Amino acid sequence: MGSANEDAEVNQAQRTYARLAGLLLLAAIILALGSGVVLSKIAGNGSFAETAARIAASERSYRVALSCVVIVTLGSPSTGRSPVAVSAFRIQSRLAPT
Repeated sequence: MGSANEDAEVNQAQRTYARLAGLLLLAAIILALGSGVVLSKIAGNGSFAETAARIAASERSYRVALSCVVIVTLGSPSTGRSPVAVSAFRIQSRLAPT
């Protein structure tokens, strides 16, 4: 059994990681919502030609928003086994001392 001091250090580390995970999840939610709004404003309604013209007029914004949505989707824990999380775990397990 560990001492009370070691338990307090472990609890503090767990709280720190939990807060970091919460902040990252909140950032991912905000990023996804913001990107969705940007994509819907650019694409909007209208014919194919009008939509294509709006996308061409703001190509960089459209690409950044689309990339953000893809990154958030791939990194989302709701997708089951997130490719980003699985890759991070594999890298961490290779670097961990044995």
